[in-house]
Amino acid sequence: LGTDGDAYFERNKHVQIVDHTSFNDPVMALLPEHVFKKAGDVKAMLDFGGANGWRGEFLRQQFGCDVAVLERSFLARSAGQQQYPELLFTNTLETFENESKDFILVSFVFHWIPRHELLATVAELDRVLVNGGHILIADFNVAVPRKVAYGHREGLWTYKQQYWDIFTSTCCYEEVAALPYDYDTLRTEKPFEPTACAVLLKKQETYQQ
Repeated sequence: LGTDGDAYFERNKHVQIVDHTSFNDPVMALLPEHVFKKAGDVKAMLDFGGANGWRGEFLRQQFGCDVAVLERSFLARSAGQQQYPELLFTNTLETFENESKDFILVSFVFHWIPRHELLATVAELDRVLVNGGHILIADFNVAVPRKVAYGHREGLWTYKQQYWDIFTSTCCYEEVAALPYDYDTLRTEKPFEPTACAVLLKKQETYQQ
């Protein structure tokens, strides 16, 4: 995915700028109420698939947390290291110790992940997230899982489904908030291309006795 990530970054780098984000961005809208409630709630976060780190840098500026960015694209990492030197950039989850992050942001990454790597990726994110921490997942929000041909490269597929269900089905995560919106317009009413972001709380178990 690194080469395709480079191409994606080149097509979209004009919008991946910290000045372009705010809490009006649906991906960010749930964070002040459910994750960053007060200063110090998040000490260390991971922006998984975070391109040049523009969203992570915005949150660092707002809340003073340490931010790491995992990104497969070499071009995106290189740009981020120059633009946002306060952030740590890497291309592997092996960089991080167990339970070392209070918050993980995963914005439109899961639908790219090859199916044979999906559950291993979920397990690694779970390993890195502290118990009591939060993960925000933004991705396509379809009622029926779909395999979709990628328009920019023949033979490459993306996979649309409700990815937060994988986490909540373990009974170790609880959905605390969700916001449906349209992928193209970012409007929250009557989405044409249904997407959503969901905030999950990691609880070692949500079973009832």
